[in-house]
Amino acid sequence: MPVTKQEGAATATDDPVAEIGKQIEVYQRELDRLNSTASFAYTYLVVAAPTLAAFLLLIIISQGLLDFTTGITAALFFSLLITCAYLVITQPAREEKARQLQHQIRRLDRQQRNLASGRRGEQEVAFALQWLPKEYIVINDIQVASPGLGAQQLDHVVIGPQGVFHLETKNYNGAVIISPDGQWMLLRPGENGLVREGIDSPLAQVRRHEMVLRQILGSLNVGREVPLVSLVVLSHPRCIMEGRDPELTVLKKDHLVSYITDYQNAAKFSARQVRRIALALVRAGTASGTAAGETDGG
Repeated sequence: MPVTKQEGAATATDDPVAEIGKQIEVYQRELDRLNSTASFAYTYLVVAAPTLAAFLLLIIISQGLLDFTTGITAALFFSLLITCAYLVITQPAREEKARQLQHQIRRLDRQQRNLASGRRGEQEVAFALQWLPKEYIVINDIQVASPGLGAQQLDHVVIGPQGVFHLETKNYNGAVIISPDGQWMLLRPGENGLVREGIDSPLAQVRRHEMVLRQILGSLNVGREVPLVSLVVLSHPRCIMEGRDPELTVLKKDHLVSYITDYQNAAKFSARQVRRIALALVRAGTASGTAAGETDGG
């Protein structure tokens, strides 16, 4: 059965990538304005215009005491002094503000690229999940909430005969190295060779999502406890994983469908129960992503 489209609460204006882009444009315009007004020539012209007007007025009202050539020379000289004094006083503050704007632009640009990369990874995983058998229901990009625990944004939730699979997607381009004690590190290509950097383990994020999901699933009356299986999915095609997380199941995107279909436990939910669980999750939050429905049979 084709995937059923569901209207979400999010609109184009709620797009975080687009919102960051707008903020970058605001900061860039302010930086351009700051740079354009910082030049000596611009400042001198701004100061000279009213100064010349003032001296021309003095020439007129002085009734010959101040000749034209002297007045113009004095106006230009005073404009030069005022311009130099103004730049000496304001330039340090202007340069500091420009540095702050450049820092904000770089920070937002990194954030925008990370969000765009994460979105591409989620789309890749959503596409892979389309090849699950028809007895599975997939919900992509949904925000769920439960009393006392607030709302959590979930990348993907798969509901099937074995229970609920909660998927957290990471789109790392490089080698993800996991130490035996659960520390994560990313080895990625940089301008001057490979760059080694520590990254946050998704463990805390996954546990927060599990708390909300367990509270929602615990309120269901489907005759038994609904098993919850959490997976961290590495979606980037060039990502390499080394090591094993002691508390998380981490796998590449290309192994995801087979892992879910081969997963064995004591649960065996009927198609009706699977739909009931999926409906409860959709009602518990606002679906803001691509779909909530049954996947293609592949």
